[in-house]
Amino acid sequence: MSYDVVLIHPPAIYDFRKQPLFPGPLGPSVEKIQFIKVPIGMVCIANYLDSHGIKVIVDNIADRMVASNDFDVERHVKNLEAKIYAIDLHWHHHAQGALEMARLCKKLHPDSLVVLGGLTATYFHEEIIQKYDFIDAVIRGEGEKALLEFAREFERTGKVPQTANITCRTDTGDICVKPLMPASTDLDEF
Repeated sequence: MSYDVVLIHPPAIYDFRKQPLFPGPLGPSVEKIQFIKVPIGMVCIANYLDSHGIKVIVDNIADRMVASNDFDVERHVKNLEAKIYAIDLHWHHHAQGALEMARLCKKLHPDSLVVLGGLTATYFHEEIIQKYDFIDAVIRGEGEKALLEFAREFERTGKVPQTANITCRTDTGDICVKPLMPASTDLDEF
């Protein structure tokens, strides 16, 4: 099945099934230290996109990996077809997992866009775009309207959109930071 947008929740550590982990004092307090719960904002984004005609799915890769040692992430992602792969980097604990998922999505789907969003991605937006060429854009701040506008513009032009809330590279390789939309004052629309 093909989607306009696949929203991916990554594990905190992508290769946790292969490498020994030493979680320290935080380990016993969290679910297998992979933070497998999808942020509520991601569910809101999916609902908002769907209500505006965007074919979208939320894929909790973290939960799939924790639930089954046999889950083949690469095969799964290869079979996911989308124009945009949007990966949440909400909590800093997910940095390694989010970056590895982004790298995998770009490797398997080089003609699709790979974007990050979330609190940590917003804070480190310029550094992410500067350092990781497999990430096409970072959506900063509130993602519902920004991702909808981004997806519609990509559908129209076929290029990385320079819409509100976006940090991306220009054709010349410079970093482009677009202004943020006004913050929402009423959550009922989402």
